[in-house]
This record gives sequence, C-alpha cells and structure tokens, in this order.
Amino acid sequence: MRFLSVTFAYWVTKCALGLRGTALSAIVTSDAQGMKVGNAMATIEITSENFEQEVMQSDKPVFLDFWAVWCGPCQMVSPLVEELSEEHPEIKFGKINTDKEPQLAQMFGVSSIPMLCIVRAGQVALATVGAQPKDVLEDFISQALSREMPEKPAAPGQGADWSL
Repeated sequence: MRFLSVTFAYWVTKCALGLRGTALSAIVTSDAQGMKVGNAMATIEITSENFEQEVMQSDKPVFLDFWAVWCGPCQMVSPLVEELSEEHPEIKFGKINTDKEPQLAQMFGVSSIPMLCIVRAGQVALATVGAQPKDVLEDFISQALSREMPEKPAAPGQGADWSL
C-alpha cells in the first residue's frame, strides 16, 4: 500500500509540477527518526515528544511542513521540501503529520494543509498554506529569514498556548 501511495504521489507531482523527464532518485519512506530520501536524512519527523527540543530549542530556523497521508497537495509539496532541505543546511526541516499530532496542529492554528511555516527563536516568522512551486518556497524562506523578530517569543496564530 505504501508503494502504491508513493508511486501515485510521484506521478501527481510529476504531472502537476511539469517535471517531465525527471525521475525521483529515491522512494520516500518514513521511520521513527524522520523522513529519508535514499540513505540521507533530509527532514525529521516532529512529534509532541521532540517538539520542544527540535523546534523551540533549535539553534537554527526550523521549516515545518504540516501534512497528512491522504492530502494530495501535501504529497505534491513533499518532494520539494526534501529538495529544499538538501539545499539549505542552515535550516532544520521538519514534518508534522497532522493526523498523528493533532495537538501540534491545533497549537499552530492549522485549519488547512499543507501548511508551511518557519520558526525562528521559538516564534513563527512566516507561514503559508497550500501547495507552492519551488521558486515560491525559496522566496518564502528568504522572507522568513530576513524578517525582524520581536524580542518576546509569541505563539503562532492568536496567542495559542505553546505548552504541550
């Protein structure tokens, strides 16, 4: 079943993003440590258990991809997030499965997926919803990294409670 969904996601992505003639170099699989492409660790799985350490205490900005297995646009964005993670070692990339981590999704005010956000110093620097092409995601990263952040950490959305 996993192979079928990955194969379907590959063809949807290939058709939607116009990647004719381009093959994915590896099948994306997941484990308890995160998402892997081939043998390289590109993104990590963010859970309630590792959120504080991986996101809030990170010394790097954290790009978060809120997704679900059943979400077609999420499957289209996933290969792009993997590519970006390999091209931007200065940023930590994490994926949050909203079906497995509804508390994290609620904390960030996720009402539609894919939702992508960048957290810097414990604060959401910028967020966007929906499938975006790679060049738009590159601009999104640049904007989030150049944005001035207030000194006091604030929760995403309308002051949601960050405690788990």
